[in-house]
Amino acid sequence: MKNTTTLLTITGLLLCQTGAFAQFQYNSRDLMLVVRTDAASGSDLEVNLGQISNILSVPAGGTINFSSAFSALQFNTATTAGSPANLSFAVIGGDPVGDGNTSFTDRTLFLTSPRLSFNIQTDPWTRSSPSTQGAALSTILGVGNNLKTWSAGTPNDPVNNTTTAVIISSGDANSYTSIAGSNGDLGGNFGQGNIDNTAASGGNGILRSDFYQITPGSGNGTYLGSFDLNTANGTLSFTAVPEPTTNAILGLGCVAFAFRYIRRFKNQ
Repeated sequence: MKNTTTLLTITGLLLCQTGAFAQFQYNSRDLMLVVRTDAASGSDLEVNLGQISNILSVPAGGTINFSSAFSALQFNTATTAGSPANLSFAVIGGDPVGDGNTSFTDRTLFLTSPRLSFNIQTDPWTRSSPSTQGAALSTILGVGNNLKTWSAGTPNDPVNNTTTAVIISSGDANSYTSIAGSNGDLGGNFGQGNIDNTAASGGNGILRSDFYQITPGSGNGTYLGSFDLNTANGTLSFTAVPEPTTNAILGLGCVAFAFRYIRRFKNQ
C-alpha cells in the first residue's frame, strides 16, 4: 500500500510538472503575430494576441501592449540567429464561415500593411470577392490550427511552447514560413502586396504597420490603427485610429499656429 501511494504521489508530481505550461491555444477570430528573420536555419515566433474584439474595443487614439502574450526572452531566442536588418513581422486574422459569429461578415480578413515611411499611413488594402478572400483566410486558419496541433504533440516548454507563444523552426511543415511562404502574400493567396514588415522600414528600431479590416466586397478596407514592433526590446503595441474630429482639431491648431507665426514675422 505504501509503495502504491508513493507511486501515485510521484506520478501526480510528474503530471503537475509537465502540465505547468499549457500548450498553444488558437480559436476563431484570434489574431496572430508572426516574427521571423532571414536566417536559413532560423525560427518563427508565432504569438496569439487574442480575439480581434480586443483590438476593436481600444478607445480612439488609445494604445494597448501585448507584454503578457510573449516575452523579450522569447523574442530574442527566435530572432538571434538571423540578421536584425532583415527581421520581419505581420499580424493576421480572419472570420471563418459557419462559426456562429454574427459580428463580422464571413471571410473578413484582418491584415497588416507595412509602412514604407514611418510617419505616413499606407494606402488601404482593398476588398475582394468572398472566394478570393476565402483563399487567403484558409491560409491564415491553417497557420493557427497547424501550430495548435504541433504544440499539442510537442513537450511543453516555458520559452518554446506556451499557451500564447511558440518558437518553431521555419523549415517545419507547421510553421508560418512553410504554410504562408516567405513572400508575405499568404502563400500567393493575397495578391495585393506584402503584409510582412521588414526592418528596412523601421524608425529608431521600431517597425510600424497599419492594420486593416477587409470585408468581402468592393472599395477600400477599414483602417483600424497601427502596430509598432520595437526590435530593440521585443515589445508590440497597437494604437487605435484617432477620431476624425481629433485629427481635424489638430490640423486647425497647426494652421492657426502657422498663421500666427507668419503674421508675427511680417510685423517685425
